[in-house]
Amino acid sequence: MRNLQQLLQRASDLAVPPTHAMAGSGPIERSALLYNMRRVRRAVLRRRRFVDRENHAPLPLNELKQCLVGSGIRWRVSGMFCVNAQVGYVRPPHDLDIEIASDDAHLILKAMPTWEHFYVDNGAWIRWRDRRPPPDIRRYVSRRGPDQPWAVEWLATKLEGDEWVYRYDRSVRMLWTPDELAGIPYSPPEIALLFKSRYLRQKDIPDFEAAAPRLDAESREWLASAISHSAPSHPWLRRLEELSSSG
Repeated sequence: MRNLQQLLQRASDLAVPPTHAMAGSGPIERSALLYNMRRVRRAVLRRRRFVDRENHAPLPLNELKQCLVGSGIRWRVSGMFCVNAQVGYVRPPHDLDIEIASDDAHLILKAMPTWEHFYVDNGAWIRWRDRRPPPDIRRYVSRRGPDQPWAVEWLATKLEGDEWVYRYDRSVRMLWTPDELAGIPYSPPEIALLFKSRYLRQKDIPDFEAAAPRLDAESREWLASAISHSAPSHPWLRRLEELSSSG
């Protein structure tokens, strides 16, 4: 691993600014070279490091809140915990998804210093200790120690001022105003369903069928508009229209 780190550093030293060009070739972008070296590093890590990714035991929300009090992290519960709390029970969550502002992600290390943290870089789970991860990282996972289950999954999201911005379509936005239930901030359930509409995993379709009829009219209208921006022929749009028509 030390040799790999030395190789990465050597590549960084050799990278030239984009204004310089080599004879017979186009300019070599420093950022492009470093990105390709990161790809090599990820490939090596995926081969050499085994990380059990399936052992999850969600941290109780009150314990999470105590960890984050005074941390400065803007956070709210997302995923199935959010859906169950706001529209009614649909199914047991596999993990605890916590949406946080991307700019606040580095504060996790200070808020939970005794925990073990990883960031996920294109499929590679990389131990995160004392430095900022690459700026394009969107997912982090935390556990109490190496033999403990994963307790929190952090989903970094872009905030512009007071607005949440959908990572796949910047025109889709919503004010960042978490709903609090028993002192715990929650994301609107329609945002969780919006991400499910993009992934359409085996579990996402029954989740939508169970949750969509319980959304209020305003939430269904927002969800339909957000989906239609990038997927105007999405199969969920007809179902949302039927629900709106039926009142």
